[in-house]
Amino acid sequence: MGTSGARRGPQEYPVELRERAVRMVLDIRGETGRDEPGVIPRIAKQLGIGVESLRGWVNQAEIDAGRKPGTSTVDAQRIFELVPRLRTLWENNYSVYGRRKLTKAAHRAGIDVGRDQVPD
Repeated sequence: MGTSGARRGPQEYPVELRERAVRMVLDIRGETGRDEPGVIPRIAKQLGIGVESLRGWVNQAEIDAGRKPGTSTVDAQRIFELVPRLRTLWENNYSVYGRRKLTKAAHRAGIDVGRDQVPD
């Protein structure tokens, strides 16, 4: 950032750089046996990448490895692929059954759907 205080837009980093940066952070954590403060900012500065970008990559790597709770990359991709299909299914069923029947079916299935959650 310059002295004007304006923020830069999102930057796309090469995959190899991401993997290398994450590996460096995880290696240091593995060597010390704990999460030392300042590791991520130091490595980010060395590699010329944003601190928060690196922090996000490390968090996602730990989620993907099962060391932290959260939505893994594979699950997120699957959800992203399913949303349009579910929307289409809902729209097709809504046109046939209507809101009342779909809401009652959702309640029977144990899904709590309020009136404000049903699409028009």
